[in-house]
Amino acid sequence: MEPLSPHIGSWTEAGRMYHDQLLMYTVDAPREDASLEWFQGYKESLKPEFKQVEIYLAVGEVLWL
Repeated sequence: MEPLSPHIGSWTEAGRMYHDQLLMYTVDAPREDASLEWFQGYKESLKPEFKQVEIYLAVGEVLWL
């Protein structure tokens, strides 16, 4: 995991504008169905814990050269 990186974001939900301070984490894990399912479940468990409508989760491939 990389150190916490502060970011600022704005978004609109149901006509209301939100301004958030965001934290970004990078996690290196195998790109397998089991990993993706685990992260999806983890994401859903974090929403109520942090009182969030949505949590942005991105998956990308890393090429080792």
